Amino acid sequence: MQQQQRTLDTITLSTGSHQNIDDGACLLELSSWLAHEPWSDRPQCVSPVLAAFGRNLNDRLFADHLDDLKPFAPRLIGTAGHYDIDQQAAYLLADWAVRDITPRALDAIGLTDHAATLRALAPIVDAATARTAKDAYNAAYNADAAAYNAAYNAAYNAAYNAYAASYAASASYAAASASYAAASAKRTTIDSATIRQSALDVFNRALALYPVSAASDVASATTRL
Repeated sequence: MQQQQRTLDTITLSTGSHQNIDDGACLLELSSWLAHEPWSDRPQCVSPVLAAFGRNLNDRLFADHLDDLKPFAPRLIGTAGHYDIDQQAAYLLADWAVRDITPRALDAIGLTDHAATLRALAPIVDAATARTAKDAYNAAYNADAAAYNAAYNAAYNAAYNAYAASYAASASYAAASASYAAASAKRTTIDSATIRQSALDVFNRALALYPVSAASDVASATTRL
């Protein structure tokens, strides 16, 4: 009996975990399937930093717009094994959460001074700038109890993100925290489409840090039997 060929266009992403491709798939499960790996939302061929970011975008920020994430599934394949780049990616995502997403959330509830403080920080590129960002957040939080809302959640996750990015072993936690920050910001009056586009942009920037790997022909595949 001839097997039916599947393409990305015929696969629907959904939140949560799944048993197999017939049951559905999240972004990372789709990557594992396209790479002919054992079914998993933690495929060995994908950078743990990008995987953590992608999993949480799938289940939170893009839960109702998953078609926007689908093109990333093949592109993630082959990004594993670049630990120095993983750290760069974690700092990039931390910087996005701290200096872009969180200030938007703070602006939306009128905490413009705190937003300006975070925007004025030096870009997060190493452990020192990550710690400085965390300290700046803590000062802003302690100054205004109104941060106990969606903007606070975004700021808290951004601060943790900066902290986690200081340590290579915690880089994937930093990436996950960046997506939490974006999901928290979504609960303010910020236009959700704007946040999603910003997340797609930074996902593309993080992916661009990784070299074209030996698995590039696998990564370009969008079909499987």
